[in-house]
Parts: sequence; structure tokens; C-alpha cells
Amino acid sequence: MFTRASYHDGARCSLGPTPKRLGARLCYHARTGISSVKGVCVTNDFPNPHFLIDLAWLQAHLDDPRLRLIDARPAHDYAAGHLPGAANVDVYAIRTEDTGPEGIAAWETEQVAAFRAAGVNDDSIVVVYDEHTLTNAARAVWALDYLGHAAAQLLDGGMAAWVAAGDPLTIAAPDVPPGNFTPAPDRDKLATRHDILDRLGNEDTVIVDTRRITEYLGQEHRTQRSGTIPGSTYLEWTHGIDGTGAINDAEAVRASFVAHGITPDKEIIPFCGGGYRSAHTYLLLKGLGYPRVRNYLGSWGEWGNRDDTPIVIPDGE
Repeated sequence: MFTRASYHDGARCSLGPTPKRLGARLCYHARTGISSVKGVCVTNDFPNPHFLIDLAWLQAHLDDPRLRLIDARPAHDYAAGHLPGAANVDVYAIRTEDTGPEGIAAWETEQVAAFRAAGVNDDSIVVVYDEHTLTNAARAVWALDYLGHAAAQLLDGGMAAWVAAGDPLTIAAPDVPPGNFTPAPDRDKLATRHDILDRLGNEDTVIVDTRRITEYLGQEHRTQRSGTIPGSTYLEWTHGIDGTGAINDAEAVRASFVAHGITPDKEIIPFCGGGYRSAHTYLLLKGLGYPRVRNYLGSWGEWGNRDDTPIVIPDGE
């Protein structure tokens, strides 16, 4: 069934005060290594940096007519203050717990309509941000990537980086004409429950549980059933961010994946509660050059609410 925020993904986290060094860190990235990918300048820490930009690049390109800023936070947070020119797409309110054909089609229709309403065109350079480099923005970038948009990026450090640099916020919503974004979904970037079921026990596929450890161990009861997908590997999504909410260094992220058996020769399918935290992991993996990555859109909100999906409760870790 298609739902709107019917299952809380639990993705919010407290990162504490944002130190002044955040803005400096992002500007340092811009000074030491910028490359051009499809007309977009991005930080060069990751082998495939297409999905990540820094604050310095954004500040330098605010007047680019192709730029479309998207605030991926809930509407009430957006209304309290946002980056000038940013339109709001509350991606957390656009979800599905049914990855059958009808559920995916309904989700695609609503998601595309929201992006068009935010002014996204086929030739837009879309920059999405959250409070920090968090999961709502990652979900929006993954959704745009899945839907075939060629230039969707995550702002490293998010709104906190903007504020730390002394840049202003506004409560004024921009007058944005509807966009002409034409979707071309790539099913190789999305996993359904049937894809998961077909791959259980397949040594060529690593299913990654990116939730909190208490969710993985079945100690949180947020759906009809608790636990995890049989054979899944546990690695919480937060391993990819530092204490300021910015993305960790690429080599540290890579080492963490490899240490858990998440290697580029495998097909990787991350999941979480609703496809948000797992979207963050998807972007990190793609940024590291992993060729076969699919985000399980329905995630535990679907898997844990069905009677025909196998579940295990791991031993405590």
C-alpha cells in the first residue's frame, strides 16, 4: 500500500553543535581538488565524485540559471528558515511500503510531481541539502538518480555548513515555475522485495542492514515483526559521516565497507526502515565506484510488515 510517512525511518540523529571548522574543511576541499563531471564541479575525495559537492562550489554558482536548490527537510523546518532560492521537497512524506509494480508506479508519480513542482528541469543542476549531510537529502539525490536525472548532488555539510560560513537564511519561499523533468527510471538502481527474496543465499550479493543496532537485533518494534533479513551484513549508515555531519574521508569509508565484506565485486543492496538511510549508503558506495548498487525502496517498512518474508533475530553483538 502506498503510504505517506506511515513508518518512521528513525534516521534523525543528534550531531551536536557544528564547529567553525566545518566551513573551512569544505573550502579546503575546493582548493585542493575540483573536477568537472557533466558540467558540475565537485569535491575530489571520492573516485566517482558526481553525487557530492561542497559549500565553496555552491557559493560560487548561486547565479547559475541551471541551479535548482532543494531543501529536503520537513515543511515546518523549511518554513522556519532555509537557503535563499531553495524550494522544499519533503521527501520523507513521499514513500512506499509496497514495491510491487503498482506501489512503485504510485511512488514514482508522486516523487516526479514533487520534483517538477520544485522547478526541476531535465537540464537542471540539482543541489539537495538537509540539516547536515543526512538521509532526507540522500534519498532525494538517489531518487533523482534512479529516475534518470543526470545532475543531482548532495551538499556536504548541509545547511549547517552554510550557517557556519556566515551565509544568511530566509523564510521567503521562491516563486519557482514548474519544471519539465522527464523521468527515465533505471531499475538496476532500485531493489524490490522480490529482488531480495531472489537473492537470499546468493554469494554474489551483499544485503546491508544500515539501521540502528537495536533495530537489527529486533529490540525495536516499529513494524509487525522485528529482526533483520536473513544473511544480511550489519553496518550502520552513520559510519559514513563524521561528528560534524559531513561526509567522512573516502578511504576511511572504503575501509569500513571492505572490513564488513562489502566489496566492489559484489552486488550491494542496502536497506533501512524506509529507504532513506540506505540511500545515504547507496551514494557512498557509488561515490567509491561500486558498479552494482541498488537501494531497497520499501526496506523494513515493507519487509517487517508482511507475513511472507523471512526474518531472523541475530545474536547480540
